[in-house]
Amino acid sequence: MRQIKILCAMLAVLALTAACGSTKFVAQPPVLSPPPAELEKDCADTVPLPKRRLAQHEVERLWGQDRANLVECGEGKAALRDFYRDRDSRLSPKAS
Repeated sequence: MRQIKILCAMLAVLALTAACGSTKFVAQPPVLSPPPAELEKDCADTVPLPKRRLAQHEVERLWGQDRANLVECGEGKAALRDFYRDRDSRLSPKAS
């Protein structure tokens, strides 16, 4: 009988101490903002060539349009890359 009382008392003490344990803090994940829509737009297609012989000035004009589209696309993709780098750097812990 005495052993049962001792075991019950020990069980009560263990149950009380288990309920007092601390819980691990879990931080909420950050809310990631999407990039602006203009940074996600597709690049322009290449300039379609007519199915005939082209004069020199036509070739130069079409080539110039292609190059301008390529530069614009590169600038847009660089801006998108910079957006993600900036956002991710602000989420990373700061190095001391």
